[in-house]
Amino acid sequence: MKNSLLLILFCCPIFLFSQGIPDLIPFKKNDLWGFADKNGTLKIEPQYDKVAFFGNDKAKVWKNDKQGFINPQGENLVELIYQQSDPIYFGEQLFLVKKDKKWGVVNTDKKTLLKLKFDKIESPGKPFLTVKQKDLVGMYQLVNGKFTKFLPIKYAKIEMDRFAEKYLFKATTKNRDIEYLDKDGKLIKRISIKTTPKQRDTSIEEVEEMEMSVAEEPAPSPNEREKYPKFQSLNKQKKAGIVIQRKSNHIDNYGKIVSDTLFGDFQEIITKHSFSDAYVIKQNGKWGAINLAGQTIIPTEYDSIDVKSMKFQGRGGQSFVVQKNGKWGVIGNPNKFRKVDVPNTIKVPFEYDSIRRNVNHTYYIVSQKEKFGVINSKKFELIVKPLYTKIRDTFRRVNNFAIFFITLENGEEVYVGENGVEFFSN
Repeated sequence: MKNSLLLILFCCPIFLFSQGIPDLIPFKKNDLWGFADKNGTLKIEPQYDKVAFFGNDKAKVWKNDKQGFINPQGENLVELIYQQSDPIYFGEQLFLVKKDKKWGVVNTDKKTLLKLKFDKIESPGKPFLTVKQKDLVGMYQLVNGKFTKFLPIKYAKIEMDRFAEKYLFKATTKNRDIEYLDKDGKLIKRISIKTTPKQRDTSIEEVEEMEMSVAEEPAPSPNEREKYPKFQSLNKQKKAGIVIQRKSNHIDNYGKIVSDTLFGDFQEIITKHSFSDAYVIKQNGKWGAINLAGQTIIPTEYDSIDVKSMKFQGRGGQSFVVQKNGKWGVIGNPNKFRKVDVPNTIKVPFEYDSIRRNVNHTYYIVSQKEKFGVINSKKFELIVKPLYTKIRDTFRRVNNFAIFFITLENGEEVYVGENGVEFFSN
């Protein structure tokens, strides 16, 4: 009972935290943007010219050429009165803002932490800000929620290096002298350009460069530089074959270079080694595939095979995008051990004008009559009907819910969810 109570207490904070994460997706209605849940129910009424996705409980919004930020309840975190606004420091509710060509810092309580008087402000890393006035730069430091001056505005350039052992800041003065300073802004070393080469000390950078040169690793051996497997085509009496050079995985000669010769009665061979361990072949004008041992994986009965889309899917077996009678579909072998004794079955019917995988092989982008949709590559289900002029290969996740970027006939880019819900209304 005690252990069960501890488990509940341990799990509850995680559950509550996950419940607090906003599940909001940009929604366009006519010419204005708001936010809806994954079912398409409006949660923040469309009132903005443009919006970004939520991240860390805030979303950037645009209206009348001004920028600001809102929270999941639609309340302003940064008022829409600035030409530009951007968050700084993960976990801190602080924002760089620009108004009337001057930069400053505000927080979510609408308080100004740095007045809008700087020509530029940059964040090299918490807790510091680099500020610029009249071609000179200095630094401010965040201490107890307030920014205090850390380095005076007198330098031409300030660089921050957290990985350097001897200094944290390298500052260049107006006359090009170099100052090295520690984490408290204390001067460690100053190198003046007026010092002659015979008189000057070795700089910190030169010492580090000498230390690195001593520790250089030996050049790799020729075999390590070569990329394997390597393929060489064989052509005999207009029949194609290949010689494969690869690194052995056998325990007795692991890493040694071995060769295999694959003869065949083929018109053409396309090498494809990664993922599926398959070679696409052409026989009698039709395409198929064989494995490393020359066994048939796909019978030579297809008009074309998309080599780039071939993928071994672990427990899901292998799948191939193929064309038959002028239409594209997907066939697959569910045998996870890459054997050939289980025949391929049709996973996606041959009814599409084109099929391509997205960038991480999670979905198929399909087309019919110049309109595009989406198929889930694990369950092979049509989740977005082919109704759109264009669909990006990349997509976005909101709490593990996939959002697709689609283009309408009028050229507008809007969103459709993995449940087929359209996040727009005209």
